[in-house]
Amino acid sequence: MENNLDQINISFGGGETFEVIPPDVYEVVIAAIAPIEAKKYMSEEMETVLKFEFVIADGDHKGSKLFKRIRPKLGINPKPSNLYLCWAAVLGKNPGEDSFADFHLSNLIGKQVRVTVTNSQKGDNTYSNVDTFMTSKVAKLAQAEKEDIDVDAAIASMEKK
Repeated sequence: MENNLDQINISFGGGETFEVIPPDVYEVVIAAIAPIEAKKYMSEEMETVLKFEFVIADGDHKGSKLFKRIRPKLGINPKPSNLYLCWAAVLGKNPGEDSFADFHLSNLIGKQVRVTVTNSQKGDNTYSNVDTFMTSKVAKLAQAEKEDIDVDAAIASMEKK
């Protein structure tokens, strides 16, 4: 029997490495959402969470990827869940509870939002973290053009925020 062990590709380390993204606000596209199994916070118990993949849409880091694990809970009490905040950013407004029936994860893919990125240190590694969600300036401008709103006034209004 032939030994084929030398033909097996061996990887070292934790797998894929990613660029550290400087803390800032970035326009991103929601590229993918996938369910994964992960440990619950401060527990050994496993739960299904959603792994969001974002791709930076412009600037020096265009094309770079960011990830965020989000629990599949669409709630506002006692505080808004990350899934709710992401959905609100896509819609450009806070959805009322009556619109929860219209929510579909697949509708988020391909949508553009703004995210704040922070960095955290764990041992020798630096991780770029998606922290908060905001409505995309690009989406706001597209909506303004669609509704025949003065785009220059809309831009000036956003720059004040």
